Amino acid sequence: MYRLSGDSKNKIIFALIGFIIGGLDFAASAHGLTEVVESAYKAFVVAALLFTGELALEIRDSLTARSKEKQVRKFSRRHPNITGEVCETVFQVFDDSLRWRDGHFVVKDSALAILSYVHFWKILVGKMKDLPREKLTVMTVHSHDIGVWLNNDPMTMMLLELQKEFCEHGGQITRILCGDEAELSRAREAAARMAWNGMQVKYYVYDSGKNTQYSFRWDFALVKETGDAIIWNSFRPHMGPGGPIEEAIYTDSGEYDKHDLAGLWYQIHKYSKDITVRADSGAANDDYHESPDPVPAVSAIQESPLPR
Repeated sequence: MYRLSGDSKNKIIFALIGFIIGGLDFAASAHGLTEVVESAYKAFVVAALLFTGELALEIRDSLTARSKEKQVRKFSRRHPNITGEVCETVFQVFDDSLRWRDGHFVVKDSALAILSYVHFWKILVGKMKDLPREKLTVMTVHSHDIGVWLNNDPMTMMLLELQKEFCEHGGQITRILCGDEAELSRAREAAARMAWNGMQVKYYVYDSGKNTQYSFRWDFALVKETGDAIIWNSFRPHMGPGGPIEEAIYTDSGEYDKHDLAGLWYQIHKYSKDITVRADSGAANDDYHESPDPVPAVSAIQESPLPR
């Protein structure tokens, strides 16, 4: 995988030519032929230096790629679960965007972060198919633009199809959409599309005055049974809710930014409105209600990951 390319070999040849010309110049100087050889010598020396520099960069990139591959293998061995599998997949597809931070791995590009989310759901669907007795529950919070779930963009349709397949194989998804009262009608449209694919949808009004200790500068999707999670991060606190996604962070600890993600999700869920469209009546349940489930501690999340 890391052998020198044909272009690299050509660079080595040109570098050698430069050194040969240097030797010829030395020999010509002894016989008084310096003017003829000097021009050719200078030209080839410049070319040799340029090609040698490019060769050095390529060798450096090759060594960097080897180092990153070792890091990926090491991370995957330490995290033999959904997060580790996503890491391996992301590295194979777009390794240049992969970073490590505080025991997590990070996809440092907005577009690639979304692509990594597709792989995340593909792996979850695979888990449900391979392990039909393992019922996974995905709890998500979405405070960014609700419009992304309303368009017919290929990426949106692919995600919805994967999430539908996940539900068809016994998985459960509850997505909490966040916005103000003015966006509730758009949230209902998105909820109708999600409910058709088997999801339950809630709506949290983030300016309702309810204190959830949540910044809304990052969203997340958490696999309740394993603690695997993806966090959508934004570095622009002044943007408030709905700010642009700048990276995706994957973790299997069930925690992020000193928050227990499950506990945080249940806290938001407690003050959320159920807007899931009921299949029998076509109506949504508008009542606010507290979650019947207790808020789990980090220790309540299953510590042993699913078999790969």
